[in-house]
Amino acid sequence: FHFASGISPISVSSVQAEGPAAAAGVQVGWSISCIAGVPLEGMDYQQQLNLLVEQVEALESGGALEAAMSMRLLQQAAQTLPIVFDTGSGTATVVFDEAPLGFKFLPHRNPITVCGVDVGGHAEAKGVQVGWSILQAGGMEMKELSFGDELMILKRRVSQLPNIETQNGS
Repeated sequence: FHFASGISPISVSSVQAEGPAAAAGVQVGWSISCIAGVPLEGMDYQQQLNLLVEQVEALESGGALEAAMSMRLLQQAAQTLPIVFDTGSGTATVVFDEAPLGFKFLPHRNPITVCGVDVGGHAEAKGVQVGWSILQAGGMEMKELSFGDELMILKRRVSQLPNIETQNGS
């Protein structure tokens, strides 16, 4: 995709027809609200551009950037949190669209592993099982992170979801 120069927030001005952004459903006019987990709110255009350039330079290939940005745009626009779990016999991707997620995990255990699923909760409805471990949350790899970093990323992403308890007046 391409973005409009000088306009804050950075927004999609065109999408390459055969590119990963098009395949992910990115639409012209979408605004980028987060880059690599960093919210852009309060940043001016130059600060946003500097962060984007910094992240581009950190990646090994240009194709990886477009795919990563496409996924983040899609996630932000849809207000969803895809979590990739290690199920013990493979992986499962569960897309959460509301908070709370409805599962529990033991503190200070790495990787974060589900130790309980709330009856009638979001995780139960999505098929999450006790014993599953988080590999990715919102496109962020969790494998090499400390428990504290994993928890911070998970909390940040969950806080961006609509909270069903707040909406119901709880």
